[in-house]
Amino acid sequence: MDDSILIDEVGEQEEYGSVLEPYTTCSSSVQPPEFEVEVEIVKPPCLGMCFETLEAAKQFYIDYGKSFGFSPVIRSSEKSYSRSDEVSSVQMTCSRFGVYRD
Repeated sequence: MDDSILIDEVGEQEEYGSVLEPYTTCSSSVQPPEFEVEVEIVKPPCLGMCFETLEAAKQFYIDYGKSFGFSPVIRSSEKSYSRSDEVSSVQMTCSRFGVYRD
């Protein structure tokens, strides 16, 4: 004996050749609560942006990445030629940069 149920039309089921009662939808007077979500808008990066510190630049890109659903990482960095060994430039990219996607 086959216990399968076939969908004949929207809202109806057919079982062994006989049509069952159409589905009914439930209505409710309960309303979902309304709430406000605070979203911090991070301005997009642009050419020529300057930051006071390397940490400030990293934090900017971390915040920017979060707002668009990705996490940035340092791709490369260069140190200055002076004896202080300070970082003079940094390239940041998406953490999925160079990863093959199906």
